Amino acid sequence: MTFTNEQIKALDNPYQELIVADKLVEHQEQLDRLSAQEKKEMAIKLVQDCPEKELTRLGHAIKALKAPAASEESFQYIVNQVWEIRKRIIALKDSRNKKPHNLLLDPEFNVDLFAEFNDFSLQLLDGNEDIIAQKLALSTPTEQRSNLVRNVQNAFPDSQFVTVVSSTFAFRRALDVLLGDEPYKFFINGEFKSNVNSYLKYAELLALIDGKDEAIAEQLAKTPEIKRCLVLDHMQLIFPGSILLEKTQKAFNAPIKSIVHSSMFVPAKEAAEPKKDQAHTGLSL
Repeated sequence: MTFTNEQIKALDNPYQELIVADKLVEHQEQLDRLSAQEKKEMAIKLVQDCPEKELTRLGHAIKALKAPAASEESFQYIVNQVWEIRKRIIALKDSRNKKPHNLLLDPEFNVDLFAEFNDFSLQLLDGNEDIIAQKLALSTPTEQRSNLVRNVQNAFPDSQFVTVVSSTFAFRRALDVLLGDEPYKFFINGEFKSNVNSYLKYAELLALIDGKDEAIAEQLAKTPEIKRCLVLDHMQLIFPGSILLEKTQKAFNAPIKSIVHSSMFVPAKEAAEPKKDQAHTGLSL
């Protein structure tokens, strides 16, 4: 039985009626006669109803359709675009994918396509925005981060996903500071307290500092005295009872090595002179 245009538009489950029943090619003419909006709606419904494990089968059925001259107006072209969106976002969510950033940076990633099917694309993220953003922040090379964030902004405009990705990458940059030569700057950032609650949710990213407490504390030992109380107060907020906090407290109680430099707090000449009583220069905790 061949469906009419009206019957096709009224199908409750076009995947079952057209793909499982192997009738997609048979109805290509009717599908191509649908309006542009009707084609989009039918394509989304068809791809959405397809079980994830059968997406490859759907891909073969789509390829079996003939591509007419005005290919961009054909149902085949539109449904293939929707199928591509779902496949790419599934791969983005896949925990086995160690390089998810490639999906958003490769030349075949069409930001305009995702923006055109914005509601469908965001629906496919299915509440996984936070974990996807952390995976992206972990895998994206430093020199490509700005490009990736820009692609996300263009592909998912005015969405919560853009907000989550932007804040997650900002925290990744902050962690780079914590793992650098001046880690105390991570804790004295002017926006630190306002971001504390959000910092606590980045479990995936915080794994970057696992086993590095000794190295971080060693660098923190060089924290200017005037900033040590603030560092400890802020460290207590996100790393309470941690090995890092314990080691930093010990480091701050140790004598400060004299460093020759000029600063707004210590004149260069005074900084160059050894302190008479270094045993009490650190904070007593």
